[in-house]
Amino acid sequence: MKFFYIFVFAFLISTSMFSQASEFSIWSASIETGFCVFDGDVSQTRMQLLPSSFTDVSYGGTVEYAISPIWGVALDFYHFPLNGANTDLSFYAPLNTSDINATINFTKLILPYSRSKFSILGAIGIGYAFYQTDFKTPDPVNSPIVSLPGQALSIPVTFSLEYNLSKNWAVGGKIHYRAYNKDNMEGDPRYNYKGVTNDFIGSGMAYLRYKFNNPKKRDHRRNINMDQFDPPCCAQIDNGKNALDSIITSFKAQLAEQNTKIDSLTHLLADNGPDNDEDGVPNSRDKEPLTPPNTPVDFRGRTIITPQFVQKLIAQQDTIPAVDDIPAVYFDFDKTGLDEDALETIRKVSAKMKADKSLIVEVRGFCDFMGNKAYNENLSQRRSNRVKAEMMKVWGISGNRIIANGKGKVTEPQIKYRPNRRCEFFFSK
Repeated sequence: MKFFYIFVFAFLISTSMFSQASEFSIWSASIETGFCVFDGDVSQTRMQLLPSSFTDVSYGGTVEYAISPIWGVALDFYHFPLNGANTDLSFYAPLNTSDINATINFTKLILPYSRSKFSILGAIGIGYAFYQTDFKTPDPVNSPIVSLPGQALSIPVTFSLEYNLSKNWAVGGKIHYRAYNKDNMEGDPRYNYKGVTNDFIGSGMAYLRYKFNNPKKRDHRRNINMDQFDPPCCAQIDNGKNALDSIITSFKAQLAEQNTKIDSLTHLLADNGPDNDEDGVPNSRDKEPLTPPNTPVDFRGRTIITPQFVQKLIAQQDTIPAVDDIPAVYFDFDKTGLDEDALETIRKVSAKMKADKSLIVEVRGFCDFMGNKAYNENLSQRRSNRVKAEMMKVWGISGNRIIANGKGKVTEPQIKYRPNRRCEFFFSK
C-alpha cells in the first residue's frame, strides 16, 4: 500500500503546483463501471462467446484537476476481477490499481474555439497495482487452490468520448489499455516466462462525471474555450508584458524629448546657415545680427570689447578714448541718481567738450545681470539720458554733440555688481 500513498502524494504535489487563484472551477470526479479482458499467458476459451471476465463487474473512478481546457492531472482507482482458464490451469485474481495521469482534451487541442458538447479525451500515466491470485489445475483431487499475493507497476492509456449534459454533469464511455511489469498474474510459476511480453488488461466502461462548480466562479475549465481561458501564469505574463509596454512607451517619450533637445543643440552648435553680418555666427544663434564688419564676437555673435578692438576703432573712426582722469560714471543698484564722484566725472567730460568744439561724445549706459532684459535695456537708457541731461543743463553742452545709448545688462558676473552699473564716454570728431 505504500506505493499507493506515494501516488496520492505525487498527485497532490502536481495539483498544488497549479493551485493559484482562478476565476474558474477546477475539480471534477467520475464513477465508472464496465468489463475487463485479461491479456496474459492464460486466456479464455476461444469458442466462448463472452470471456469469463465479462461476468464480473469492473468499477472505479477518477478525481481530476483541470489545469486548462486542454490539460489536466488526475488520480484514479479501479477494481478489475481478472480470471481465465486453459487445459491445465484456471485462476481468479481481483486486481486493484491506482494511477496518476496526465489528461488531454483532443477536441479543444485541435479545435480550441469549438463549442461542441462532445469531447474526445485521452490520458496516460503511471501507477501501482496489488492483487491476490487464486489458481489451480483442472484435477479436482490432486490440485488444491493456491493463493499468492502480488503487486506491480502499471502504465495506463485511456481514450474517452464524453458528452456534457450541463455545466455540472457529463456522461461518457472509456476504453482502457493497461500494461503491467509482471508476466505472471495467473500465479502459477510455470507461466513466468523470461523475456516474454508482460501482462495487459483491456477494459470498456461507462461513466458519469460531476464538475464541482463554485457559485463564485464563472464556469468550470472543462466547459470553456481557450479564448475564454486566462490561466494565472498567462495573466502574469500579460501583466509583465503590459508593464514592459508601459516602460517602453515611457522610454520612447523620453527618447523623443531627448532627440528634440539634441536637435535643438545641434542647430545651436551648427556653423552653417545664413550669416547676414558675416561675423562667423549664423543667424540662428546670432544675438547681434547687425555687427559691423571685422568686429570680434562671442559664440552668440555679441561684440567682445578688447583693448585691440578699441584701438582698431580709434584708428578707423578717429575716436578719442577717455583719458585716465575721466573714469566711468557708476550708479547704485536699480538707480539713475548721480553721486559726487559721478558729478566730478561729468565736469571733466564737459570741460573736454568745451575745450574742443569738434568733439562729440557717446554716453553708453550699462546694467548688471540682475533683472530681465527689457527692464535693463530701459534702465541703461535712462542712465545715459540722465548723464546727457546733466551735461546739457549744468555745463551747457549742446544735445547735438551728445549721443545717449543704453546697451542693457552685462552678462558676467551673474550677480549684483557695481562696476557693471555704469556709463562710459566715447569721443569722436
